[in-house]
Amino acid sequence: MDRNKALIKFRPSIETIDNNLAINPVEIFQNDVIRPIMKFQHELIISLFAAYVNQKKKSEDYMTNISVTKETFDHLINQLSFKDPSFLNLLTGLIVGQMTVKEFEKFVTHQPEYRRRIFTMTKKKILRQWELI
Repeated sequence: MDRNKALIKFRPSIETIDNNLAINPVEIFQNDVIRPIMKFQHELIISLFAAYVNQKKKSEDYMTNISVTKETFDHLINQLSFKDPSFLNLLTGLIVGQMTVKEFEKFVTHQPEYRRRIFTMTKKKILRQWELI
């Protein structure tokens, strides 16, 4: 089996996606490619963020004294991870590395928009899991 077929075969289907409601090609690509990859990579995405937060806790004293509520956790996500280019690049790599060559070529044509969507979906995933991190 070639790489492209294997990548597509292992992606989970998402029953709630209705591409009839998608209004543009970017949204269709998000639903057909990015969301299934993110579902497949869910545990790794959460682990990446948890490792990132633990690394920050060790290097920045102020984090160890914070009583973390959902609101402060939301703030931490925005301040720490989504302003750190190395974290953003790792996150993007987790998704892009699961794309076929053809999908990657599409990704590159609208990269800023797709990256923004990846970060938005990731933030939502992390917030749903905030007590576990």
